[in-house]
Order: sequence, then structure tokens, then C-alpha cells
Amino acid sequence: MSLKELEGTIGMMRKHFGSLPEVSQDSGAAIAAGTATKLEAVWGHYNELHAALAGDDLGSAKTAMASIHKAMGKLGESDIPEVGKQPWESLNVALELALEEVKDTADIEVARAEFERISIAVEAALRVLGSTTPMRVMHCPMAFDGRGAKWLQSSEELKNPFYGSSMLGCGSTTEVLKPRETSNEE
Repeated sequence: MSLKELEGTIGMMRKHFGSLPEVSQDSGAAIAAGTATKLEAVWGHYNELHAALAGDDLGSAKTAMASIHKAMGKLGESDIPEVGKQPWESLNVALELALEEVKDTADIEVARAEFERISIAVEAALRVLGSTTPMRVMHCPMAFDGRGAKWLQSSEELKNPFYGSSMLGCGSTTEVLKPRETSNEE
């Protein structure tokens, strides 16, 4: 898949996610503590992917993508509340497409384009399923020839995954997603 085709796919995903009903962070179903722990593993591996790309490390980025996929596999369909099923499935599809695209590439820019696809899906899932820690929605206005792109990160220190060391500090925080409380149910 060429970068141009990839951008078209990302555009279609944006339209798809734009059709999701607006769900405020605190209106979703309660997340059981055991499920929250499994979700935190997914979000943690996403943060590893972000750090790898910010550090210009394609090998670690590929490993982090595979780790996200493996962690997602530990959550059963019954673990995800009904309101989260659509964004969760969209994240799974985005991740599978990304893994296919990066498996044989030596070009970190391909991984960065796929990271945008994953980030769009992660944001949609996080808005419904939440996290036990704050997640920052970040934006780089210069990414992808000035089209701009968003990503999420847990740390306050801005680290741009789309430019890595060449423009590590480019971007800004647009929103902080507050932590979700978990239920005591298992």
C-alpha cells in the first residue's frame, strides 16, 4: 500500500469514527477492575509505540504494535461493555492493518502513518472505555505535509512521534482525558 493509499484509508477512518455517537467520558458503562487492568496493558503498549516512534526506533515500534495486539487478545468480547464494542473492533481492525503494513518495511515513515491510524482508533476507544491514568490528546500541525495529526500520550512532556528527533517538541496538548474509575466487580 502506498503512502497516498494509506492517507486515503486514514481519511475514511476519520469519517467512520466521526459517525460514532458522542459519548462523554463519564457516561459509559462501568469497567470491572480485572478488565481495567487488561485495558491498561493495551494503553501501556500504545505508549511504548509512541515512545519508539518519538525515539526513531522502528524495531521497537513494530514490537510495540505486536504487543498491543497480543494484549487486546487477552480481553474477551464479554469484557468490553456494549458502548465500547464498536470502537474496540475498529481499534482491532486498525491494528491488524498496521501490523500488515509494517511487518516487512524498513521505512519508519510507514510506521508513523500507521501510528496515526492506530491513534485515531485508540482515541475513540479511550473516550468510551477510559483509562486509570490521564491521557493527553496531542496535535502536530505540521505532520503529513501540513495536514496535521493527533496522538495520545500519558506523559506531560511533549514527544512528537511523527517527526521523532528532528522535531521532537513540535505540537501541543489539545485535551486531557480524565481517568475513569473502575468498579470492584471482576
